[in-house]
Amino acid sequence: MDDEVEKFEQTILYFADAYNLHGPGSLVNSGATTPYSPSSGATTPALTPGHSAPSSRANSVSMPRRPSFATRLTNMLTLTSVPEQAVRVVEEDEDEEFREYTTANDKTEKHIVEAWQLEAASVDRSVEILPGVKKLMDSIPTGQYAVATSGAKTYAHGCMTRVGITPPAVTITADDKRLKAGKPAPDPFLLAAKCLGYEASKCVVFEDSPSGIRAGVASGATVVAVCTSHERSKIENCGAHYIIDNMEHIRCDKEGDKLKFTVTL
Repeated sequence: MDDEVEKFEQTILYFADAYNLHGPGSLVNSGATTPYSPSSGATTPALTPGHSAPSSRANSVSMPRRPSFATRLTNMLTLTSVPEQAVRVVEEDEDEEFREYTTANDKTEKHIVEAWQLEAASVDRSVEILPGVKKLMDSIPTGQYAVATSGAKTYAHGCMTRVGITPPAVTITADDKRLKAGKPAPDPFLLAAKCLGYEASKCVVFEDSPSGIRAGVASGATVVAVCTSHERSKIENCGAHYIIDNMEHIRCDKEGDKLKFTVTL
């Protein structure tokens, strides 16, 4: 299961990088005039590379409105998939029958993969850091903050490094073998607090999802809900002590051996 989770998360990171590595985003400094296309003669990028390189966010390129992915995928498969009658069945030779069937299906699978590669490179899904996050993290002394996420290690570390964040020493991911349950159970935050050397009740949790907010509340921490992934109406009844639009509304100051957080509502 761990290997499959890693492959899945590598695929997510591939989609996050594809626009800037293989699509219109790669044209900004290349001098090229056409975006990546499987039919362009360019090398087709692997769908799930072993190592997905971090990419800096490029300036957007003005492109004409594209048909929906469902439309493009259907058109591509219709034009390129092997017709049913092309699969010749030789009843007297089971090996030949299997070979003919496999060849046709391999070709169809190749076209499906190419369609997904075209989709990946045509839409900008770059990882973006949210307003105020980096400034707040930089204001907290090293060793006094942690990350507790529902993502596994590949995705969590991949996202942070792509936006210039060094994963803190205490980074609790969903595949951590010490966890008995994930969010909305409090376990990720309790483990993070323990690793930092603090009681959870002395910690502040910043969360943007209903399950994460409930997990923070259940841990006994002070919870600040951030409206960056869900509408306020979706998170305002989850028990958070404060609700802010984004992390620019929070400031951290060090006072002796304590941290003081100021919330601007």
